[in-house]
Amino acid sequence: MYFSKIGFILATLGSSIGLGHIWKFPYTAGLNGGGAFVVLYVLLAFGIGVALLITEMILGQASRKNALDCYPTLYSRSSNTPPNKRLHFFGFSVVVGPFILSLYAVILGWVAYYLVMAFMGYPSSVEESEALFLELNEHSFWYQSFGFSVILFFSSFIVATGIKEGIERFNIIFMPLLFVIFIGLLIYAMNMSGFGKSVDFMFKFDFNKITSRVVIEALGQVFFSLSLGVGTILTYARYAPQSQNLLKSSLWIVLSGIIISLVAGLMIFTFLYEFGQEPKGGQKLLFEALPLAFGKMNTTISHSGEVVGFFFFLAVIFAGITSAVSILEPSVAAFKDRFNLSQAKSVWILTFGIWILGEIIIVSCLSAFAPSFRLFNHSLFENIAFVSSNFLMPLGGLLAVIFVGYKLKTKFLQEITGSFLGKWQFRFWIFLVRFVAPIAIVGILVWEVLSVLKIF
Repeated sequence: MYFSKIGFILATLGSSIGLGHIWKFPYTAGLNGGGAFVVLYVLLAFGIGVALLITEMILGQASRKNALDCYPTLYSRSSNTPPNKRLHFFGFSVVVGPFILSLYAVILGWVAYYLVMAFMGYPSSVEESEALFLELNEHSFWYQSFGFSVILFFSSFIVATGIKEGIERFNIIFMPLLFVIFIGLLIYAMNMSGFGKSVDFMFKFDFNKITSRVVIEALGQVFFSLSLGVGTILTYARYAPQSQNLLKSSLWIVLSGIIISLVAGLMIFTFLYEFGQEPKGGQKLLFEALPLAFGKMNTTISHSGEVVGFFFFLAVIFAGITSAVSILEPSVAAFKDRFNLSQAKSVWILTFGIWILGEIIIVSCLSAFAPSFRLFNHSLFENIAFVSSNFLMPLGGLLAVIFVGYKLKTKFLQEITGSFLGKWQFRFWIFLVRFVAPIAIVGILVWEVLSVLKIF
């Protein structure tokens, strides 16, 4: 069972477009040189980002195996030797997905709460907005648990339905809807006086802010925003048609991701500036600043804030679920093949474990229990998020490029990429894979280690 060509692109795009595009990229760009950062990010995304996407895609498409078994399978074909089971280590990233999904579904549960808030009204003061999120995050176990469970089990149902009927069909319907909602909200924002400030914040060129730290930030954003290092791209490519042009697919995915990031940034910061707020990033942006902006919109047009807020959080839900589905599938594929189980049974076994972990994370956020879960002066939520996204994801990507660049023979790589990479394109790609990408990923890892040690 394979994706259609457009189904593969939309599913992979759905994997990459998530919270990172909405709450991280715009704010990071504005703080780090505006237009200069955007240009830097675009260059890195179309260079290293595309190279890494192709790398993970060929692992899946050429092997038709899961993220664990593809490595020994391809090495065996490349070297004409029996499969080496020790190479399963390169696919360790399949164990990262469930941890990330447990966090991701908790956050999407919060988003669902704010979606429902559209029917009850958003806060109209800073104090109300901060108190609302604090109450949800630190005191409301049942609201969090219900939202988390609904998101997780709905995402799992999509994966259990299968690649074609579940994942492809969902992405074909909801990815275009996501773009339509965001474009509609951008058009609405363009008629506000704050739009000019938003453009200035995101696109004013300041090359003086482009430092080595900012370059690492941009590299990290490329890595995180393309869902690299967790086996998602590899697993989806396993089901890509043999005639799928992986270069064109990668370019479309990168371009679409950049567009949605810029649209989201312009729209979000216009809403903030229009109602007297400063740009923020992360949870404070999504769950404090924006709800307050929606609450203040009602002073101009009655109930306009609830309508805009509803569609905004609905779009975030769409983006989040398409990503959640993609995070779950690699682990399901490996589990199913390893234990010879059905797709549905594999999904629900893993989902139960993820649900238990997510409930523990929710409990660890509650003020009554939070001190018991703190480690290194950070919450359980923060520690899992930091280790998963800052270390395990880059490490998974590093192992993939090392395997493709140094374990597979050049002639074999030319054979499996010959349908979509010309001679010079192949040379440029293999140069990026063997030299540039490993150095860049090691740079991210070293920077994170130094940050933990507070050397910088």
